[in-house]
Amino acid sequence: MAEDLTYDIVYESESNIWTMLYLTGYLTKAPEQPDSGLTALVIPNKEVRQIFTGTVSKWFSETLKRQDFSSFVQALWSGEAETVQATLNDVLYGTISYFDSAENYYHGFVSGLLRGAGLNVKSNREHGLGRSDIVI
Repeated sequence: MAEDLTYDIVYESESNIWTMLYLTGYLTKAPEQPDSGLTALVIPNKEVRQIFTGTVSKWFSETLKRQDFSSFVQALWSGEAETVQATLNDVLYGTISYFDSAENYYHGFVSGLLRGAGLNVKSNREHGLGRSDIVI
């Protein structure tokens, strides 16, 4: 991380943005990961998590609005699993990190993707004696 970062270059690279968030306290260092050679950053508390959730959700929503997902929706309805998987892989590789590994993260991601594609989405609803993850 570059600790001499100035505001005029903060948006020049992804690394600069992470550095700025770290230096301002919005992210803190996670416990050391032996043998990885990487420094993991974490959200330090509930208040900052709420800020991140709102900001990241807005950014992600705006990013998805600029993309055409009509072929994704068509593939979903047609049962074209390989096309659905390829589209999800492309979006995931371009937007999230390896460290975003919790199931509820992906649940929210897929729900948002489907909603952003213009579909009516219901999440975690009870049906009879069970519960569905996502209903379109």
